[in-house]
Amino acid sequence: MSKNSKVPKFRDVKEEADFWDSHDITGYLKDLKPTRLVYKTKGEKTATVTVRVAPALKKELTRVAGCYDISPSALVRMWVVEKLRAAAC
Repeated sequence: MSKNSKVPKFRDVKEEADFWDSHDITGYLKDLKPTRLVYKTKGEKTATVTVRVAPALKKELTRVAGCYDISPSALVRMWVVEKLRAAAC
């Protein structure tokens, strides 16, 4: 493959994925242009639930959350979701 290769036109996403699975992108860098992507969420609303815990429990939540590099709130949300899915009636 030469460094002057042109990126072909693809009929669909699968054809493009198959192409890139079997070709090295570095041979096509001159043909590629950077693009700016904007990610928008679905706009799902959130609600707040306040849970009061003892200071020692909050400290332990903070420690465990730090192991996952997430906030204590994110950890509690994950655990609540897991429990609710397991308890689905």
